[in-house]
Amino acid sequence: MSYPASYAPQEVFLAEGTVPVEIAGKLEATGVVRSAFVLRVVLKLRGTAGALVPGNYLFEERESVYKIASRITSGGFAMEQKKVTIPEGSTNEQVANAIEGVFPSFDSKKFQREAEGKQGYLFPETYYLLSTSTEKILTKLTDSFDYHVRKLQSEVLTEGKEWSDIVKMASILEEEAKTPKDFKIISGILWKRLSIGMALQVDVSKWTYENRGLPPEPISNPGLITLEAALYPTETKYLYYLTGKDSLMHYATNFEEHKVNIAKYLR
Repeated sequence: MSYPASYAPQEVFLAEGTVPVEIAGKLEATGVVRSAFVLRVVLKLRGTAGALVPGNYLFEERESVYKIASRITSGGFAMEQKKVTIPEGSTNEQVANAIEGVFPSFDSKKFQREAEGKQGYLFPETYYLLSTSTEKILTKLTDSFDYHVRKLQSEVLTEGKEWSDIVKMASILEEEAKTPKDFKIISGILWKRLSIGMALQVDVSKWTYENRGLPPEPISNPGLITLEAALYPTETKYLYYLTGKDSLMHYATNFEEHKVNIAKYLR
């Protein structure tokens, strides 16, 4: 196998959690390395296969596989970039504000306009951004979402649920609990309410008090933990819950028990 006759500079994004086989395949596909297999071998021999540094890398000219291996395990980006962390459960407005906090020249209003309809599908994680291009940033966030959820999406079909409903439920869960265990319990409670025709009545969405069913759109951008909880809820006897002044979750099987919990933990 040989390089193409000509070589154009390549910008390659190494996402958080990317494994060697994926980045090696991407570098081979773009012509940065001749053999993905050789790069994986070099990374393994160097003992750095699990230490890939995420970010955007610029490959302006041909480099040896050893230099490339060194760069992607030491953060040799060859281009200036800034770190932006987007927390789970961020709304599109909060995503825009997080980026603007790092790039003062970023047009957050334009971002929110162009991100309309994409809330729920912008993956919350740490990004390494090079520019303030709304188009490039949106592509990066949506591509990251598609990358991280592809396994879950395939599992949704076997569970007999709609992917859009899973995303909506996960976005609610982000605001309703703090721990993986409680995410799953509350997920079970909310799905049960839907199944019996009861309004969800979650404080994070006024819509759920005035209407039955899930909100028309996700109310935030959920992370993997809540997406998994939405797809795989814990079934319990409970139908009500609240977060007490003690910061703990308290569950009840009926409204009478719930009223007792309100008096005990909120007043």
